[in-house]
Amino acid sequence: MRLHDVAAFGFAFLLSAIGCGGVALSPDGGRGNTGTAGAGTGSAGAQGGAGTTGVAGTGVGGGAAGSNGGAGTGASGGSGGVSALGSVTLGLVVPTTTSFCDTAMCGSPGPHITISTADGKDVPTIRPVCGAFCAADGTCDQHLCTPGGACAPPHGEAYTGETINWDGTSVGTSTCGAGIVCTTLPHVADGNYVAHMCATPGTLTMSDGGFYPTCTATGPVECIDVPFTIPSATPVVGSLPGSSPCPATLPAAGSNCSTPGLICDYPGVDPGGACRPRATCVLKTPAIGWSVTQPPSTCGTHPSPCPAAFASIPSGGACPAGATPFQTACDYPEGRCGCVSCFGDASASGTMWSCRAWDAGAGASCPARAPLAGSACSVPDAFCFYGGCGEISIGSDLQCEGGYWQERGIAGTCAVPSCTPK
Repeated sequence: MRLHDVAAFGFAFLLSAIGCGGVALSPDGGRGNTGTAGAGTGSAGAQGGAGTTGVAGTGVGGGAAGSNGGAGTGASGGSGGVSALGSVTLGLVVPTTTSFCDTAMCGSPGPHITISTADGKDVPTIRPVCGAFCAADGTCDQHLCTPGGACAPPHGEAYTGETINWDGTSVGTSTCGAGIVCTTLPHVADGNYVAHMCATPGTLTMSDGGFYPTCTATGPVECIDVPFTIPSATPVVGSLPGSSPCPATLPAAGSNCSTPGLICDYPGVDPGGACRPRATCVLKTPAIGWSVTQPPSTCGTHPSPCPAAFASIPSGGACPAGATPFQTACDYPEGRCGCVSCFGDASASGTMWSCRAWDAGAGASCPARAPLAGSACSVPDAFCFYGGCGEISIGSDLQCEGGYWQERGIAGTCAVPSCTPK
């Protein structure tokens, strides 16, 4: 369900017809609406107003009514009326290589982000714009349903992702006045929740003589579940898996391409999979074409002066004679070793071995092995350091952006490591 008010009259009327709200929320025991004087509020039960019978806090776990102005003690320590004051920003990123669309009715396309508790219970979040709302004193607060303008017929709308702020408000029901069903707006308890994010791949088309586009689905709904905690100062972002913009196979050099700057790597045949042919879409006036490069002939091997086995190379050990920093690379099925520059005593320069396993990883949310540049990814903005900044490289530095891995250089300079004492 969308986490914002539904503004269109047609949708509001529908909500009114079904009771103007969802089922009362009860995550982690639930917290009721804040009561007024005499209500069962406060962590230990707030004092009620003098001379007045306290009103029970509404919502699940609402405090029991105080009597004659006495302490309005909430059930189980007066939990009624306590609310989560935190909020969270939720975002859904869809790959730019796939088009998504919705069929909107009265200006309201289908929801893309819904919330559930950690144990899978739905958290209703769409609030009605009119009807009866439960007031804190037990009366009914009537919001009149005002007829709006003409509602557009169902039509297609492109979907490119969204960002929303949720303050923890959920939607429930209770009764007010003479037993009238009314909407409550309790805040959920602080804690762990799950954002269920979905979008439908599709294209927009215009029919002959039509005034509105039509959304035609091109595949099943794609979804991702993202756990989060409220409150959270860090935005919670989910990304649908992208589709690679690269050709399925290595293109021919000079053949046409359409995205200048696009880099596409293809699997290598070496044991480590690091010796990858690369195609780069380059602009060469007046045409745009693929530039293709192959890995060096020694890639995937360990020629002299490389030792015979990966395990026999002490990382940090002195490089042998004939080894050149950042040029001598020794590839093995387990990983890669190479000679790098280092600083020794009195800032004297030296060289030493640097070794990394192919599956050593490159940071949080990064695949253990370097993915192919241009391949699909699903962790937006993840930056993965497989390159050799002060150590041997086991791949390109990559960032997940737009639904696929893109090569990114490191800003600034790389620190030269200290030579390991021998």
